[in-house]
Amino acid sequence: GLVWHDAWWCPEKSPPLAREVITPHHQEYYSGRAPAAADFDSPVPSAQAAVRGGFYFVVEGEPTWAELGLGLLAEALPGQGLGGKRAAGYGLMKVIPNCNPFLAQAQQAQAQAQLAALPPWRRIWNEVLENRADRQMTAGVALFQALEARKWSPENTTTTPEERKTIAQEIADLLKSEGKWKPNSNNPDNDRNYQRTKKLREVYGAV
Repeated sequence: GLVWHDAWWCPEKSPPLAREVITPHHQEYYSGRAPAAADFDSPVPSAQAAVRGGFYFVVEGEPTWAELGLGLLAEALPGQGLGGKRAAGYGLMKVIPNCNPFLAQAQQAQAQAQLAALPPWRRIWNEVLENRADRQMTAGVALFQALEARKWSPENTTTTPEERKTIAQEIADLLKSEGKWKPNSNNPDNDRNYQRTKKLREVYGAV
């Protein structure tokens, strides 16, 4: 079965309640003191509170059924709405997909926790990829340049010799997947792929 949780109001600058006034015109008729409603009946203003803003809906259950439930909800809200006085336009809602007010905060906290759990050399690895100025440069080439620039050198980090070997091998594997691993060349002096491959093999021990 599905669990339909209470809808949560999404925090906004405006408060969730707004002052509303309705003006019933046929008090005598509604109370049974008049046989019929008349166009000349006097309106009686009535103040009430109305809810405004956005709401976050959660349906819990088996993923396929939960997705179906949310789909039905998304179809009903714009045309049928929720609550009272829907015939007057109250309770109609516009569906905004993926509008989770807590999702961005949760994702940010999760990303920070994952980053903190990484070894220092892997954090440098990620920073190199995120901050490369040339977005056309492949990941393998960017990381090789960082290796050559001594990003993981003993004087700059606490990276161990074993970790540096792992870094070199992962860069080599990336270059292979990018088609830039070249153990042999007819023009070795001007072949950058060959030069990178040779350096990784002879200096850093990659295979």
